[in-house]
Amino acid sequence: MIRRLFAPVLICVLATLLVSCTGETPEAAAQAWFDAVMNTRGADMLARTCTAKKEEVKELGADATLMKLGVGLAKLLGLDVQIDTSDLRFSSTWQRGREAEVKVHGVVRVSVLGVAEETSVDEAWLMVKEGDMWKWCGSR
Repeated sequence: MIRRLFAPVLICVLATLLVSCTGETPEAAAQAWFDAVMNTRGADMLARTCTAKKEEVKELGADATLMKLGVGLAKLLGLDVQIDTSDLRFSSTWQRGREAEVKVHGVVRVSVLGVAEETSVDEAWLMVKEGDMWKWCGSR
């Protein structure tokens, strides 16, 4: 009896280990892409962007750099600028083969001189696995 149970249990354990060791999830990749955008890490943004969207992201990178320069200038002028993305959530809505959709939802808060503005975020991002890495491939 123990021998009959051993093989299926071993197969399940090995399958679980194989899936968990193949790399990050689409949700984690989406969050890493977003973090690269928010922190204007251009090389990371491009590395985490699918081939079809690289040119679009290069333009986004220029916009993000301008935003970061604006925030930096405001801080140099003594203005207290804070951006809070801690309430954003990344959750996978479906995954089929090498494609997945990740829902990005929550609130982004921007505060300047103590005056806060909240923006609700409710987007669906297409994530595509190229090679062994999940990459952002546009919004739906």
